[in-house]
Amino acid sequence: MARLIAIIIAILFLLFLFIFPPLYVSDAQKTFKRELETAYTAAMDEDWVSASGAYEHLYNDFHQKEKVFKLFFDHEDIDLALESVGRAGVALTLQEKADFISELSTFESILTYVTDIEHVSLHDIF
Repeated sequence: MARLIAIIIAILFLLFLFIFPPLYVSDAQKTFKRELETAYTAAMDEDWVSASGAYEHLYNDFHQKEKVFKLFFDHEDIDLALESVGRAGVALTLQEKADFISELSTFESILTYVTDIEHVSLHDIF
């Protein structure tokens, strides 16, 4: 009986390990993409109030998910994404459209790279 319980716990743990991270990351990525798109559009139109609102949502969402992301991904990559978001905030404050868009693009590229690496590594296991 104890062995059966241990097997069930091990199976649940493995399911959690391989199902939760991709679902969490996929949901976060959708949120980030939506906020990035809003920020890009607002910056292109030089609507700094809307860009600021989209940036704040992006910044807050990323900070909320940062610790969980660090469980799944390389800390260095997440720190680079965090630095990029910080530099985007500085560019936004200075209303530097090109720098703001560039930093948001860097942030998006880092997240795409990190999530693609995770996706590949999970599929390589099987």
